[in-house]
Amino acid sequence: MNQTVKISCGKVVGIGKVKIPRTTELDYDIPMLSFLIFEGVDGGFVSSCVHLKIDGYGAAGDVAVDNMIDSINSFLKSNISKLPADDAWQHLMEFGHIEDDTIKLWNTYRGFQFGLAAIESLAHSNSV
Repeated sequence: MNQTVKISCGKVVGIGKVKIPRTTELDYDIPMLSFLIFEGVDGGFVSSCVHLKIDGYGAAGDVAVDNMIDSINSFLKSNISKLPADDAWQHLMEFGHIEDDTIKLWNTYRGFQFGLAAIESLAHSNSV
């Protein structure tokens, strides 16, 4: 089950979820956000939030994730500070609507997630 997952952004090397904490600047309970980490052909990394379609970039995966989180925080603060609360939430929900590019990201995320589960299951059954 050592399958490489590739899409146009590059090779998927990780997935994760991030919880944006409540702060005095952003006093809202933002749901968990899922993301993918890609290694590009140039050796750089891209972390892409599936829900908001916001990317982060870096020379390493963790740098790309940190950059993505900073971009998400900036986007959320800007979105909420510029729009009335109801409009801000509606705007965020519209980002989550399924479109072709979102479907590809979700399918890639779920494929990688199930691949990890299969590897863990096989490792567990071999150790018993």
